[in-house]
Amino acid sequence: MKSLLSKIAIVALIIATSMNVNADSKKQNNKCDNRAEMSLGPGPVTAISYNYSQLPSQVRNFVSSNYRGQKIEKITFFTLAGKYKIEFKNDAEIMLNKDCKIFDIDAAKKGSISKNLLQRALPDNAVRFLVDKKLINHVEEFKLMRNGSYKIQTDKSSFFGLDKKERTIYFDRNGNKVINVKKRR
Repeated sequence: MKSLLSKIAIVALIIATSMNVNADSKKQNNKCDNRAEMSLGPGPVTAISYNYSQLPSQVRNFVSSNYRGQKIEKITFFTLAGKYKIEFKNDAEIMLNKDCKIFDIDAAKKGSISKNLLQRALPDNAVRFLVDKKLINHVEEFKLMRNGSYKIQTDKSSFFGLDKKERTIYFDRNGNKVINVKKRR
């Protein structure tokens, strides 16, 4: 039994040592010292913390024009997905790629997503629906789903007394409202 435990301890030590060597070599290869690497273990780096100045110019221009005056708390680049997640001090968040395609938006606390951002992120049919139903100024969350459809979460004031599930609206990839959405279990 002691022999087995000592063998396990040796294997664990070898694995831990090799992980430290990999992490040290990654740090030496990283030319930009002010980026912090985050990974869930051995393998490719999955997320990198960025400074605003390190963002592609198109993303910087997008942020400065759509979030004017907002203080950035954190910027993370997800290397495998090619997406930037920008978190603001007022709890607003946006996830987009280098071409400024929007994947996810969360409004600030007690706020809503601007009409301008929704028009950029959603198809015309979906924007028209939100305007017609007077919901365009009440959207708290936007998400582009993997299948190309869209999920919108409106605030409580838009649907008096309804729960969160009833305040969620789904649109297909063409911007048509989807009536029945079944979640996979």
